[in-house]
Amino acid sequence: MNPILDPNEQEAVATAKNIRDVAPEGNYLCRINEVSKYSTGKSLVWKYKVGEGEWTGKEFWEFTGLGDDGMWRTKARFASIDKPLSAESNEIEGMVVRVTVELGANQRGEPKNNVVAVVRVLTDLPPEPEPEGADSDIPF
Repeated sequence: MNPILDPNEQEAVATAKNIRDVAPEGNYLCRINEVSKYSTGKSLVWKYKVGEGEWTGKEFWEFTGLGDDGMWRTKARFASIDKPLSAESNEIEGMVVRVTVELGANQRGEPKNNVVAVVRVLTDLPPEPEPEGADSDIPF
């Protein structure tokens, strides 16, 4: 009988981390994957994707408010990445930043990562690999 997984796949699966798991507290070199208004329109959602190390591929989310009690955090986030408040998403997405996370709890009391600081860094990350099955020769 032939195993379903070849030896390389077996090794990869055996050592795989669930990128949805909670990462340890610390600093992570990330790319700003997305920044957009949240569906309620009352905050911005920032998505940071880890680009190196054991947690490569893990995504941290941060919400910064657009109401009276949260605008200060949005202002601070733009300042921490050296971008004006008038910046467009394409000027921000793809930037490399160092994200500091701490452990916290969600509304159900389950552990989660809290973004506590973001600082722009003047370095680059390796390019993200194309998803498996992607074929750049297809003209559409």
